[in-house]
Amino acid sequence: MSPKLPENLPEVLSFEEIKLILNSIKANKETNIRNKAMMELLYAAGLRISELINLKFSNINIEECFLKIIGKGLKERLVPFSPRAKKFLNKYLKIRKQIRNENENVFVSRLRKKISRSEFWRQFKNIIKNTNIEKKITPHTFRHSFATHLLMGGADIRFVQEILGHISISTTQIYTHISKQQILQKYKKFHPRS
Repeated sequence: MSPKLPENLPEVLSFEEIKLILNSIKANKETNIRNKAMMELLYAAGLRISELINLKFSNINIEECFLKIIGKGLKERLVPFSPRAKKFLNKYLKIRKQIRNENENVFVSRLRKKISRSEFWRQFKNIIKNTNIEKKITPHTFRHSFATHLLMGGADIRFVQEILGHISISTTQIYTHISKQQILQKYKKFHPRS
């Protein structure tokens, strides 16, 4: 017997929608380069906003594409990130190191202070607005999409649990329901007798 699906499943973006959002950010000035690096990392590592904006230089292993993340309850985990995220993070870090001062936070505002949650949200909303995607998208939507895409690609649920920093497997299982729904939708769309 299958478990009952929760009533409010989180919104998930398709691969195409993620690509559209990430490609919409033109890395042509310092703020845009920072935003591109943040958004690429948000999706590539499935981070929470707080984990992203609190990221320190000492938590990045750029060569091996790993982050040491301090998550909820101060629980540490190692999270890999993609070569694409590495490319844009490197581009941003070159600029950031030129202006590096006593602030150990990776992502900073124009005032060279740690980027605030509200500033990140403001930038995020502007990026999404420019894509004309009609879905209700939050930074957490990127985390949901990251987990769902991993599972759809065949990743083991325990691996996804570890990457996301979930204490309980039941928290991670919501993404298997989303994947099943998407598989069913695609089946109905593409199967000639559905």
